[in-house]
Amino acid sequence: METHIRIQTSAEKNKGGRMGNSLLKQKIRDSGYKFSFIAKSCNLTNSGFYKKLNGKSEFKQSEIKNIKELLKISDKDLNVYFFN
Repeated sequence: METHIRIQTSAEKNKGGRMGNSLLKQKIRDSGYKFSFIAKSCNLTNSGFYKKLNGKSEFKQSEIKNIKELLKISDKDLNVYFFN
């Protein structure tokens, strides 16, 4: 059974919450990968991936692991992008 992780929505961020999803979006842009490539590497449709990035759906543990490896996110920094 996979664990699901919820990224905070922009509405929640505006209430003074986390910035994980905007930081993850920027990390993807900085990596040079296209969002569609990251989505495909996680076996997600583009729509499904954007829902997760925008807090409408939760990332699975396997998706986080895959993104972590692709973007070379350290264990120490994982919280910044997914749990903060």
